[in-house]
Amino acid sequence: MDVVRRLHPLLLVPPALVVALALDQGGFDPSAWVWSGALAAWAGATAVVLSRDLRLSRAAWAWLAAASLVLAWVALSWLWSDRRVQTVLEVRRTAVYAAAVLALVALVRGGAERHLLRLTHLAITAVIAYALVRYLTETRIYDMFEAEFHRTVRAVLAITKQKELLKSNQVLAHSIKLRNPYVDPMHLIQVDMLRRKRAGEDTAAVNRALAATISGISAGLRNTG
Repeated sequence: MDVVRRLHPLLLVPPALVVALALDQGGFDPSAWVWSGALAAWAGATAVVLSRDLRLSRAAWAWLAAASLVLAWVALSWLWSDRRVQTVLEVRRTAVYAAAVLALVALVRGGAERHLLRLTHLAITAVIAYALVRYLTETRIYDMFEAEFHRTVRAVLAITKQKELLKSNQVLAHSIKLRNPYVDPMHLIQVDMLRRKRAGEDTAAVNRALAATISGISAGLRNTG
């Protein structure tokens, strides 16, 4: 592509970051913040080193100052935070934003903003198109589980010659019906705790809540058959 060949190679870093983060689960996992922040900071620092004119506009200085202040404030909050592990993660995530601001301020000069916007727009469009194609063509895992559940129910009903599950054991059916409103919320809490733990929030509070959901669900299942 003619336009891309004429652009400085560093201008390809922001759109490449958009695509890479989208493919890496949207940058949700903290491990993605390390490489994305490092790449953005490298692009910004390299652009500054290679630039012959280091003068910045007032707006650019304002953006850099704002990003630096936000990063400093988040880092300073570690001193009074009661969830310091989570605060460290917030610092790492905010550092990605600060590095992105540095890269954009260093790269978007001398009319390069038009090219950067076009490339970033193409990257976002490509990500959306890829996600749409996957959504329309792939078999989603929830659909697989749901289909397997219905197949299992039909098989059980055929074997037991019943029209509904536990038709011949109304006491157990009633017990499960009473149990579910209490056990189902614990399943949702457990999913959220697992998500937070896998995201790096491995704190005593999260582990305690996770253990409580395991105990609660197992007790509910055991007491109701």
